Amino acid sequence: MPTSARPPDRRSEFAGVYAAIEAEAQRGNWNAVSERLKDWGADTHATLPDAADRQRLAELGIALLTEGDTGDCRGLAVAFRPAGEAAIAALHDLLIDPEGEFEARWFAGQILAKLRHIEAMTALVAALDSDDEMTASIAVDTLGHFGKAEIELLVGELERTSRTPDRAKLRHSLVRALTQISDPVAIAPLLPVARDPDPAIRLLAVGAMSAFDDERVVSVLLAALHDTSPPVRKVALSGLGAKAQYSQQFRAGTGGDAPQTQPATAAPIDWLAHFQPLTLDINPEVATQATIAIGRLSSPEAISVLLKLLRSPLTPEPQALAIVRALLQIADPESISALLETCTLAPERYAVTLEAVRGIGRLRDRGPDVAARLAGWCEIRFGHLNSSEAIDSQLAHCDPTLLQAIAYGFGTLGMPVARPWLVQLAADSRDRVRIAATNALSKLATA
Repeated sequence: MPTSARPPDRRSEFAGVYAAIEAEAQRGNWNAVSERLKDWGADTHATLPDAADRQRLAELGIALLTEGDTGDCRGLAVAFRPAGEAAIAALHDLLIDPEGEFEARWFAGQILAKLRHIEAMTALVAALDSDDEMTASIAVDTLGHFGKAEIELLVGELERTSRTPDRAKLRHSLVRALTQISDPVAIAPLLPVARDPDPAIRLLAVGAMSAFDDERVVSVLLAALHDTSPPVRKVALSGLGAKAQYSQQFRAGTGGDAPQTQPATAAPIDWLAHFQPLTLDINPEVATQATIAIGRLSSPEAISVLLKLLRSPLTPEPQALAIVRALLQIADPESISALLETCTLAPERYAVTLEAVRGIGRLRDRGPDVAARLAGWCEIRFGHLNSSEAIDSQLAHCDPTLLQAIAYGFGTLGMPVARPWLVQLAADSRDRVRIAATNALSKLATA
C-alpha cells in the first residue's frame, strides 16, 4: 500500500535557514542576510507555527533594519510576514523608539503597512498620537501613501466591524487610518462612514473628506451641517467655507476648467442660505465658525449679514470678534466704514472696538483711504481736534491700550492725515501712549 507524502517539517526547515542566515549576520554580511531572508520569505506563505521561531525571525529582521544599508532594507515585508504578531510588535517598538535611527524607523513603518494585517494598521494609527514628533510624522507619511491593497483591507475590516458594535475602538482606528490617505480613492469608503451612529467617527470622516474637491463630498458636508453633533457641524462649516471661497473666486475669474466641487452643469450653490441659519446655532463654536464661513464669501449680501450680527447686542463676544476679523479680511471701503460705524454705535463693546482698530491699522496695502477713515472715526469717537479741552477730556478717560493701538495703526498706515492725531496723542500723560505716538510720528517723517 503506497504511503502518502509526509508534509515538510517547517520548524526544522526554518532552523536550517536561520542558522545559515545568522552566520552571515555574525560576519556583518547584511546584504547576504537580506537576500536570503527575502528569498526564504517569498517561498513561505504562512506564519511560522512555533512562537520561538517567530520571535527569532522578528529579531533578525530588526537587526537587519538597524545594521544594514538602505538597499538591504528594501522589500523586507515578505521576510517579516511569517513572524506574524511577533513582527508587528518588534516593528512597532522600533518605530516608536526615539533613540533609533530615522531610516530604520521609517522602514519599520513602511513594512508595517506592507504586512497588510489589521494589528499592524492599528499600530500605525496609535503612532499618530505619539509625543515623539518623528514617530508621528513617519506614521502620517506611511498612512498617507497607502495603496489600493491597503485600502481594500481597511474597507473590508470596516464592513465586518460594522456588524460587531463591541469593536468600536478598532472601528475608530480603521476610520482614522482611512482619513490619513491623501488619494481620492479614499472618498468612496468614507461616504457611508459620514452617517455612522458614532459622532466621533462621523467627525473623522467629515473632516477628512473636507480636504477633497469632489461633488460627492460637497453633498455630504451640506448634510453634515444638520448633524446632531456640534463638532461635526463645525468641521463641515470649516470645509464648506473653504470650498465656497474657491467657488466664488472661480466665478469671479476669466476662465479655466470648472471646479470639481461645482460642475458647470450644476446650479450654483447658495452658500449663504446654508451658512446663515448656523450663525444662531445653540453651540457658540458652531455659530462662530458659521460667521467665518460667511466672511469667506466676501459678497455684499454676506457683509450685510455679518454687520447685522455685529450690531446685535445678543451676539456673543467671541462671535463678534470673528465677525470683525472676517470683515477685515474683506477690507473693502464699505466694510471698513461700516465696521468703524458699528464700533461708534456700541462703544461699550471695548474688545470689538480694539480688535477693529488693530486690524484696520494693519491694512497699509489698501491705500490712503484707510487712514482717512480711521482719522474720521477718531473725530467721531473723541471729538474735533479744534476742541482742545473736550478732546483732552475724552482721551484722558479712554483706555490707553486703545489709544496705543490707534497710534500704532497710524504709524503703520503712514499717511499724513494721521499727523494731527499723533501730535495730540504724543502729548498724552501716559508713557505707553506717548511713546507709541512719538514712534509713529518718526515713521511719518521718514515715509
